Amino acid sequence: MYRDFSSEMKEWNDKFYPLMRDNAAAVTDQAISELKPIFDRYVWDDAKRREERLNKPSTNNPCDYDPKNDVIDKVDISDNKATVDVQTQTGFRDMFRYSFAKKNDCWKLSKREVLDDMSSKWKSHHI
Repeated sequence: MYRDFSSEMKEWNDKFYPLMRDNAAAVTDQAISELKPIFDRYVWDDAKRREERLNKPSTNNPCDYDPKNDVIDKVDISDNKATVDVQTQTGFRDMFRYSFAKKNDCWKLSKREVLDDMSSKWKSHHI
């Protein structure tokens, strides 16, 4: 589930990064319309900080999502919850935690956190 979501997010980012860099206002509606189906597939409607990226889409270079280079550090799975800790290999080389919840036999993302280097605590991060 993490790899599929991450792959689609990378494709979306790589498509819109140059377009938004040149003229974000001109492509914002298109970026949102192409991001929403990804979120609908992989992110719960009540996920923490879901709406931030949907309301104000942002892209990065390097991309926040890079499934080919990012390293899955740890996976914990229980009956209805799963966490995936991912070490990025580009940019700031952050450690992210993706929390998934299972509802009605469907797994989706419920929140994304980043490990704060100074406090060693997980902090909420936009999806």
